[in-house]
Amino acid sequence: MARDSFKNLTVDSLFAKEDTGPTMGYAADYDSKTILQNPEFLADLRGRYGNLPEDELIDKFYSDENWAQLNTAGAVGRIYEGGGTSEEEKSRNARLSQVWDQLPFFYQEGGRGWGAAKDIAVSVLADPLNLIPVIGPYKKAAQAANALLCVSVTSRAVIFS
Repeated sequence: MARDSFKNLTVDSLFAKEDTGPTMGYAADYDSKTILQNPEFLADLRGRYGNLPEDELIDKFYSDENWAQLNTAGAVGRIYEGGGTSEEEKSRNARLSQVWDQLPFFYQEGGRGWGAAKDIAVSVLADPLNLIPVIGPYKKAAQAANALLCVSVTSRAVIFS
């Protein structure tokens, strides 16, 4: 009798997932050259950071994303947050992550240029793995672990050696 419940079981049905993901809205298809001026994107930033001027919202966004992806403590904090506490917050964070993943790197056309070096340097230099002297002999292994952690959070990791 229990065997009957397996009659229609297929590999596809084992791994099929119901689409319960967030609505991506503007983040599903956008121009990376104009996204920073998109009203919906800016509204998501205001939802995350409050009512700041546009340039401060964008600077905070870049700073936070660099911290989360280039610093072990930031990456762990991002994982711990789990995307948010409400469905609205989770959807907003998913859209912002999608935008971040598609933005050009600082050195690419349309990127922030070398002005981004400060955020990047602070994130890397303040990494706890770089501040613990006992780690010295294991620094390369620690950097590799940090890089793997960053890559597991998002595909937009920048690795500095």
